[in-house]
Amino acid sequence: MKKFSTYIFSLLILLGLAMSFTSCKKYLDINSDPSNPDNVEAALWLSPILSKMAVDIGFDGRYLGCYNNFFHYYAGSSNADLYGYYPASDNMGQIWRMVYFDMGMNLSRMIENGMNAQQWDYVGVGYALRAWGWLTATDYHGPIIIRNAFIEDPNMSEYDYDDQPYAYQTVFALCDSALAYLNRTDGGVSQANLARGDLVYKGDRSKWIKFVYGLKARAMQTLSNKASQYYNPDSVIAWVNQSFASNADNMLVPFNGNSSADANFLGPTRNNFSTYRQSQFIVNLMNGTMFGQADPRMPVMLVTDAAGNYRGADAVLGDTARSVTSRALLNPYGLSRSPQHGDPGKYVFSEGPFPIMTYAELQFCKAEAAYKKGDMATALAAYTAGIGAHIQFCGLKLTDPSVVSFLSNPQVIPADPNQLTLSMIMCQKFIALWGFGYVEVWNDLRKYHYTDIDPKTGQQVFMGFTLPLPSQMYVDNNGKPAYRVRPRYNSEYVWNMNALKKIGADQPDYHTLECWFSQP
Repeated sequence: MKKFSTYIFSLLILLGLAMSFTSCKKYLDINSDPSNPDNVEAALWLSPILSKMAVDIGFDGRYLGCYNNFFHYYAGSSNADLYGYYPASDNMGQIWRMVYFDMGMNLSRMIENGMNAQQWDYVGVGYALRAWGWLTATDYHGPIIIRNAFIEDPNMSEYDYDDQPYAYQTVFALCDSALAYLNRTDGGVSQANLARGDLVYKGDRSKWIKFVYGLKARAMQTLSNKASQYYNPDSVIAWVNQSFASNADNMLVPFNGNSSADANFLGPTRNNFSTYRQSQFIVNLMNGTMFGQADPRMPVMLVTDAAGNYRGADAVLGDTARSVTSRALLNPYGLSRSPQHGDPGKYVFSEGPFPIMTYAELQFCKAEAAYKKGDMATALAAYTAGIGAHIQFCGLKLTDPSVVSFLSNPQVIPADPNQLTLSMIMCQKFIALWGFGYVEVWNDLRKYHYTDIDPKTGQQVFMGFTLPLPSQMYVDNNGKPAYRVRPRYNSEYVWNMNALKKIGADQPDYHTLECWFSQP
């Protein structure tokens, strides 16, 4: 991280200068609409932004979940099942829209208005959300537009892309800005006022500070394949220790669930996942095949087929028994029919909140970092905490007999720290993020190139994970899996083609090029 220091300092100065200037323009009163005021207070921006974070991740999760082997299209062989894309379509483009439109200038205005009102808590939250947006976008797409984003210049018609090193530098710099503002108590800082727009933490700045440290840890651990110039496992461990202390700190975006307009994108009211079926991979992680004992979380998270058996779908073939009514797999809502408003749903496929970041995820980040460092005692402690936290996230008690038995199994939690494996850590993290941690799990899979072998144990990191055969991959893939998502079609391939050509995104197999973050 030392190489980032000069850049980060410069960027922080620029950020401060940019927000310190105000426009000198004075518009005629006749151009003002009292129903749509020119100056909207920060509190009114925040709630819609938080809501769109969850909704838009869910939108693209329908496709990314197939890449991740979370689930597959019931008939198999969809473009996403085969690691392809959707030509001339905005499918898989919602995260792009989220960052550049739903958050976009709205977030800039929120930060600006917070600055003007000396509401440093809103400014800090704004920088935290901008950092989260850039990190999510670059992890998903690779190169993204940062320097040229949000420039209000009517003569500008081409928006150049920035590479991932710049994107990550920007994320860390914004996180540091967020912490600086969130730690301020002067001016117009007020928990009651922040709570007006804060759906998640009700104005509690201490939890936003924890979220920012968690974001830094997530970003740094994604760089674990890089040299020490970029990756420092000690930083990951330290930042996790300053982040979430329990599930009480989880970042969960709530929804009322009264109608499609205010319902969780994953839930039964919106009915966006009826055509998907859980993968055989997640079933094997939980039915005892990989960890030697049936996981007590399985009935909470997964569904059976109509005959009551736990099984999963295949990427190419889908649900192989779908034509037999008595054996067809239920959908993620636990139903044999399409859900409707009023159905309870199942696990995260319900009207409950959408998780953006959890304590369990961060503990597994810490475990992986400690494992990479060779600190096996710390790795085992964090790994154990991660499993326990997710069990509680599922609504189970650590004192339940089935849970006690599971946690006592040395194939799940070894007594000797030196018996802990990277495969255990990454597969248990996969379980803990199944169904909602779409981008973070894809980061992990790509770091280990889907099917890498851990040289320390000779074991596949993601035990039992399989890809379609090269001959079965999407036609433009040339036999390779996806490593990035193409930029949004309607904003980029229609309007910004010259910039796309500079990064090679005009090529049919662009989505198969490995991202910088996962390369050595």
